[in-house]
Amino acid sequence: MTHILRSLALAALLSSTFAVQAANSTEQAAALKNIFKDMKALNTGAPLGEATAQLNEKQTFTQEELLTICEVATKKLRGYDDVVESQSYEQLQATMKAMVTQLKDYKISGVGFAMHPSWSVFYGKQNFNADLVYKNSKGEAAAQTANIAYSSFGWQAELVWRFDAIFAVGTDLSRYSTRTPLELGTGFTAGYRLPFLCPQWETHPKSSTENIVRDLGLRVDPAVIASLPETLQMYRSLGVVGVTVLPLKGAQGSLVIAHFGVGLTGMLSHSTTAPTAFNLALVMGGGTFTPQATVTK
Repeated sequence: MTHILRSLALAALLSSTFAVQAANSTEQAAALKNIFKDMKALNTGAPLGEATAQLNEKQTFTQEELLTICEVATKKLRGYDDVVESQSYEQLQATMKAMVTQLKDYKISGVGFAMHPSWSVFYGKQNFNADLVYKNSKGEAAAQTANIAYSSFGWQAELVWRFDAIFAVGTDLSRYSTRTPLELGTGFTAGYRLPFLCPQWETHPKSSTENIVRDLGLRVDPAVIASLPETLQMYRSLGVVGVTVLPLKGAQGSLVIAHFGVGLTGMLSHSTTAPTAFNLALVMGGGTFTPQATVTK
């Protein structure tokens, strides 16, 4: 009889959990506060102070943040049998299950966008934020800002302002799988100058390059600047198009970035008759894709 009553109670809790799922984040946080309060009453020594404090820190939360708080609390409660066997703990588990289901239903969709400076002389380092969109099976959308960081080395030289269109190709990324940083594997980046947009050769002293870097606020290793020759001959074009492929390490698929840049582009050279028309470099492993925030529309 007790088992039947417990099963009925759990079914009721699951139903109420899906009602919580549809509520806004403020109501979800309030529901979790009550769950933690009930569990604390069962065992005053239960380590729930951190979870409660996090819920009191601000008014609104994303689904990802609430799930992380629940996961941390669950791990800390292991060994507290009176709490783990309680109805409140079952409610917590049901709430987490509903959150996971909802987050997995939001798949990365469409095209993401970013704008940022890009600097490279053989070695280049990119670190920028991109706006991405996720959609669930009901067509509801959620916007996410994610940081993308990677380094490249190869036949490349540019100082441009870049406009990116970002595609997730062959992936099954969801709001659940992108809750934590993802590591990027070894990929490549390539670019081609558009010679019909006012092309010409320009000579730049090292001091002018240093001034450009400083004025744009670019993060460039001082050792890279120090290693440059006293004068640089760079083929100028007002536009360069390119593509960067960033495989996901430990997950299927890749991030593919189609980009258009405006500025100085082209390899260093002393020849003015046959300028190199492309950049090609290896993207080194160890880059990261780090979620910043998610806003449900």
